[in-house]
Amino acid sequence: MAIDKIQSESINLADTFAFTGTVTGAGGVNTPAVVVHGGTDAYGGSGTWTKVQLDTELLDTENSFNTSTYRWTPQTAGKYFIQGVFNGDASAQNLVTDNIGAIYKNGSNFNGSFDSNYGSSHDIRGNGGVSLNGTVTTIITLNGSSDYIELYGKASYGSGTAYLRSVTLIGYRIIE
Repeated sequence: MAIDKIQSESINLADTFAFTGTVTGAGGVNTPAVVVHGGTDAYGGSGTWTKVQLDTELLDTENSFNTSTYRWTPQTAGKYFIQGVFNGDASAQNLVTDNIGAIYKNGSNFNGSFDSNYGSSHDIRGNGGVSLNGTVTTIITLNGSSDYIELYGKASYGSGTAYLRSVTLIGYRIIE
């Protein structure tokens, strides 16, 4: 049997390589994974935490998201990347004073994010209102049987009505 020794200063990643045999220890599967979107405006009053109604599944690899309770209960234990992307707006210009999103684990606030109004107006409703976009991200350990994730948010405002809109929850297991 001949053994060839190859030495190289660098590998040109533009080259095409043909492998035979089995490659082990590379890659993996990042499931369960979920992407769900809140299709309904959520309103809880100024400064009130409101569970986001994530009722539209865009991706659910294990059928583990419940669109009635708005909870994700992945059935595989491990560490997970979780992100909530949300938008808050009010019915009149510059009335949103802050926009806060939080990732809840088993009914308790696990991680929150703050996005403040600096006076700039982004009229997404066509009524002179202001909107604030926010993102909350964390890495969390879930037990794979009973731990669940929910997304909450609140928008505080001076007067008028505040809403949480266009909210998306993204989650997937991290390969360790």
